[in-house]
Amino acid sequence: MPIKDTRYLTPRRFRLEYRHPAKPRFASDVDTKRVGTVRCTSSVSKDKGNFRRKSNRIMVTEQRLAKINSVVSGRQEGIVVLEDIHDPHNAQAVIRSCDCFGIQTIYVIFQNEKQFNPERMGKLASSSANKWVDYKIFDSTQACFDQLKTDGYTSYATVLKPEALPLYSCDFAKPEEKIAIVFGNEHAGLTQEAMDLSDHLITVPMNGMIQSLNLSVTAAIFLFEINRQRRVAGFDKFVLGNQGALLKSMLAR
Repeated sequence: MPIKDTRYLTPRRFRLEYRHPAKPRFASDVDTKRVGTVRCTSSVSKDKGNFRRKSNRIMVTEQRLAKINSVVSGRQEGIVVLEDIHDPHNAQAVIRSCDCFGIQTIYVIFQNEKQFNPERMGKLASSSANKWVDYKIFDSTQACFDQLKTDGYTSYATVLKPEALPLYSCDFAKPEEKIAIVFGNEHAGLTQEAMDLSDHLITVPMNGMIQSLNLSVTAAIFLFEINRQRRVAGFDKFVLGNQGALLKSMLAR
């Protein structure tokens, strides 16, 4: 509804008076089961973008809430695993693709490389996508694969080996199968340990003189193909469950 009146109180504060009490929305007031009925206030603090903040409560505009709802409904089953990535910017470029194609969870292994915080480093490379996905850090490859197997995931290791299955011959559109796609170091690739622990070895077929791609391009190709197959098969079969909790989490970020 249109704003009735705006009066600036100080350079950093202003008062909004709305004709209808349904706007604006506070993240803490959103009913994730029945989004639509929330409380509002007349005094808010000025902030950038589509969020405004009063004390520790975030007020979300209708447009922002609609965007976050759309993102949550497009999050799909699957985990991306990054083993011993050296450059945080390369990891963040992969994270950007994960957000783009709807992968919410990323496992990061630091067994041989110096650890970094993917939530804080490489904001520009990820175009702020690092804020919208979830991470779990492991200090060993074995610990990560133990977790995947415990949770019932089928792991696919991305490699440059002649015995690996071509990407396009793999079926990622099985609703009963939870998948984890494993990517290795920018220079050395996956460790032998990771390959031995994986259920399948897969590769991108290439026709050029140079038989390699950089990490972020490789990840984008795999995630695109997974997404494409699932769209053809019916994407609703692969969306993440418990979307209410995910919506609430995203509104708080």
